Amino acid sequence: MSDYPSICVTIVIMSTFELIFLNTDWQVNSGDMLPKLSDLSHQLPDGKPIEMRRAFDLEPIGEVCLRFILHIDAAPDETTVQMNGWAVGVVQAGQPLVADVTDYVTLEDNGLVLTVHYNGTFGDVWLARVPCTG
Repeated sequence: MSDYPSICVTIVIMSTFELIFLNTDWQVNSGDMLPKLSDLSHQLPDGKPIEMRRAFDLEPIGEVCLRFILHIDAAPDETTVQMNGWAVGVVQAGQPLVADVTDYVTLEDNGLVLTVHYNGTFGDVWLARVPCTG
């Protein structure tokens, strides 16, 4: 036996693919452009929800099986999230939202929609490309 304590090591396999950041170029309420999510005013007009859309395309990777995981670090409470018309989730009390959106995305004309009901701030929004397992 060694006099050294045993060490348990957890290995995390990270994707070698670049993250797809979606923090810029949002369209607000079918008109005005929002250069960055962090530029969103903290006051909702007339207490009405704000709908924000972000269009994007995905680059083909070749013959690689990938999953697409949407990450929203932070958003105002009860912000609803849709991808290409499919309900993805609802942000809860400052918790990040992480969802597998593989079945909802295509190579072209993707639309991420955030419907904001309350004042608050946004964290980073991105898609991670993760190799399929099993």
